[in-house]
Amino acid sequence: MFAKESRFLIIDDMSSIRDFVHASLKSLGYENILEAPDGVIAIEILKKQSRNGAPIDVILCDWNMPKLMGIDLLRQIREAPEWEFVPFIMITTESEKSQILQAISSGVTDYIVKPFSVSVLQQKLLAAYKRSLANPSR
Repeated sequence: MFAKESRFLIIDDMSSIRDFVHASLKSLGYENILEAPDGVIAIEILKKQSRNGAPIDVILCDWNMPKLMGIDLLRQIREAPEWEFVPFIMITTESEKSQILQAISSGVTDYIVKPFSVSVLQQKLLAAYKRSLANPSR
């Protein structure tokens, strides 16, 4: 599992979802949790954290958001050398096979369909951690 010091970025335009994911991460023992209401602000946070020497370790992102959709954010992140291997878990109501395949082809690490439980989040984090061990470190 990811180290307890890992830095998480939750990106969702609905504050209730951000609150739930935040509380879920805290219940799993994580404390370094940042939030963004859209993809544009998320990019700003990612850049700031990288500049400050405290890069984000895991991204949890919604698909449907204003300004920059989660799928488009995922593509931007995968194109940036400093973030290309950051585990990216899509958390969304989008459950169509075509959308899941689109996310996979864009480089998503894992996919959670809302609504979900803390145990599902924990399972997906464990799977993402195992996948991250196979990727080169940043």
